Amino acid sequence: MTNKKGILVLIISIAILALIYRVLPDRIPVLFWLTGNYLYAPREFVFAFAIIPFVIYKTWWS
Repeated sequence: MTNKKGILVLIISIAILALIYRVLPDRIPVLFWLTGNYLYAPREFVFAFAIIPFVIYKTWWS
């Protein structure tokens, strides 16, 4: 049962990010230097954050 809940957490986080993806700009600043320069990533980079709720669930509630 725990494995099914973990997969459900992962699917829900991907679905939420898919909704947010539509309103994001083409490039997202991911690193800010003290000099005022930015390092940009494509907006597809946001899907890398879908794994964070899954890892938190597996670490704390398993």
